[in-house]
Amino acid sequence: MDHFLSDPWFDDLTIRARAVTDIPADLSITICQTVLGERGATWHVVVDAGLVDVRRGPVETADVSLTTDFETALGIQRGTVSAPRAFLNGDLRVGGDMKQLMAKREHLVAILLLVAAT
Repeated sequence: MDHFLSDPWFDDLTIRARAVTDIPADLSITICQTVLGERGATWHVVVDAGLVDVRRGPVETADVSLTTDFETALGIQRGTVSAPRAFLNGDLRVGGDMKQLMAKREHLVAILLLVAAT
């Protein structure tokens, strides 16, 4: 596995995201994730027209934003930290349109699992 948040990690994530198929054509959401700190990064995931794309950097308008520190993000990525637990502990901040996030959660979880497994 490439070093978390490195150039190869982002390249691999982008390839895996683009390989995801079977996305409902009417599903549209942009999620921006920021990992704070010296080793941090910002990127966004765009789901639209049946496609999933990962783009580096912030986005002007995100439907949902996720913010955490590096250690929490790494733990979530490795599966050693539960995202819901991190949220409840205040280590993962979620902003934006929570109604949209909750309405689309089943599709988004499926997409995230496919990207992680591809």
